[in-house]
Amino acid sequence: RPVTVDGNLNEWGNAAWITVRPAGDGVGLRGVFASDDDHDAVVLVQWDARFLYLAAAVQDDTLDGGRVAPARREWRGPAGERKDRMFYFDHFKVFVREPGAHAGYNLWFAPPLADDDRPYWWGGRQRQAPRERPAIEVAAQVRDRTRTFEVALPWAWLEAYPQPGDRFDALFLFVDS
Repeated sequence: RPVTVDGNLNEWGNAAWITVRPAGDGVGLRGVFASDDDHDAVVLVQWDARFLYLAAAVQDDTLDGGRVAPARREWRGPAGERKDRMFYFDHFKVFVREPGAHAGYNLWFAPPLADDDRPYWWGGRQRQAPRERPAIEVAAQVRDRTRTFEVALPWAWLEAYPQPGDRFDALFLFVDS
């Protein structure tokens, strides 16, 4: 059923909540987590004729918000090695690719900051220059230790025309700085 993109996950009803826990099944992990309360997340996916809907709820003991613009996403370390600034702040990344496509879409989402109730996002098709706030619907909320994201990706924006039985590739990355 359609989703109201407002950051509130109540209308997701019977959607399967996919749990993402450090060291869980199919979960890659880098870094050190101090306890089970350090970081926990779930992902939800639904669709209708117009949109692919994605949602995530993240519980974190410390919200480390920061907005990294696409033009400033990389810097060079002392030995010239490439570093990604997004890994120094809490972010949520989504990658989606339709069956048979050679390139997918990468999107980065930063939670709202205390003085701004809107999330920040950027991304686009792989191997093309990313854009700030591409034409998708995004909302997020932060309450205590929980932040939620809701995203509606128009099939037309994804240049995808799903057919019954199609299986899309997806990757969800939760950065806990």
